[in-house]
Amino acid sequence: MAKVQIKSEKLTLFGGIFSIMEQFDSTLSSAIDSTLGLRCSSFGYQYSEIIRSLMSIYFCGGSCVEDVTTHLMKQKVPITCIALGGLTVAFLCQLIHIEKPAYLANVSIGISLYTLGYLWKEKQFYKKYASIAIALYLGIMIIWPSHIDLRNNTLCGNSIYILAIVFSISGCIVINNLLRYLPKLQIINYIGKNSMLYYVTHMLILELVMLIPFEQLGISGYVVFVIMCASCLILPPMIRKIFLFVNPAKLSSIKKPE
Repeated sequence: MAKVQIKSEKLTLFGGIFSIMEQFDSTLSSAIDSTLGLRCSSFGYQYSEIIRSLMSIYFCGGSCVEDVTTHLMKQKVPITCIALGGLTVAFLCQLIHIEKPAYLANVSIGISLYTLGYLWKEKQFYKKYASIAIALYLGIMIIWPSHIDLRNNTLCGNSIYILAIVFSISGCIVINNLLRYLPKLQIINYIGKNSMLYYVTHMLILELVMLIPFEQLGISGYVVFVIMCASCLILPPMIRKIFLFVNPAKLSSIKKPE
């Protein structure tokens, strides 16, 4: 039987997820928070934000950025145009305060960074480019520290948007070069080979950790940060082992990393 798919002209990209999230923000967020109460006052996420994020994951999947880039490349769109176009959209969203659709800036900058990673996959390890990245990273850090929260496209403190983007990209190149020349550590190799496992589970793990009443226990600051980092590193392999133990039939279908 042929599948029939009906599409509404009112729906936007990615199956209309933006319009769905806008309706969620305007109608359900306040109801969820008023019913369940506030989870935190200083840092962390509210219940409505957790439910919203889970909805986004299930509705969108985790490969929309990669799919968009792949389709654009098939159309022979220059890679530099994709990268610059994504950064331009994200910059304009921040400049003129475009907050909706909520994921417009996030997806745009994601496409751009994903494309730059593809473009500089090998070049980032050349001495010339690595030296430029180190100079930019240290220069921005010393002269005008600029940081950006890529999740919601917001600047921290007195940061400058362009400097924050350059700082983030150059920092990735610097770290990649450092890890390449460090002695091969099993934990780093494991994380690299199972990056999707960490990507999928890290948010859920962080939310579970934040359920611990740290303030009542007198724990704060860097100790909480260390606990969160350790949980994200240790728990994903445990989740994987539990999954394979409960579903041994899945073991044969999971390919071992090469």
